[in-house]
Amino acid sequence: MLAICFAVFVFYNIRHNEEFWSASAVNIITILIAVVISYFLVQRKSDRRKQKEILLDLINKLRLLIDSEETYDFTGQSREEIMMRNRDISNKVQILTNLQTVFGIEEDMKFIQEKTEEYLSLVGDHSMDLDYLIKSKKELQRPLMLISTKLVSMSIDLFQ
Repeated sequence: MLAICFAVFVFYNIRHNEEFWSASAVNIITILIAVVISYFLVQRKSDRRKQKEILLDLINKLRLLIDSEETYDFTGQSREEIMMRNRDISNKVQILTNLQTVFGIEEDMKFIQEKTEEYLSLVGDHSMDLDYLIKSKKELQRPLMLISTKLVSMSIDLFQ
């Protein structure tokens, strides 16, 4: 609708305004500067939004990994599977840590790092005793739940 109104306005001015196509160099330069600055500002905002979307995707992948029952119920899992998953968690947390200053998530990441370390050290300390880890389901689940809650909070705060 807006495009139709604009087109009618342009056609009307072309027919009834003899000076429609005449413009001074100052007018052209002013318009060009406005277009270039507008494009730059919009593109910068778009790039920042894309970075936030990538960060949000990483946060969601980490949440899915942490919320998985396999992270605290080790029944039927091998030591290698557990260690590989823990390495994946550690790597994702490290990526978030590297980005903490850029996105202003230092406080959240400090908490997540502490709880991740708590979880990983508990699993690492008893990695040879899978029976103990299987029995420690609730103790393993506690830091993971806290991390998951903090990740949800970070996801919400990211776009505010």
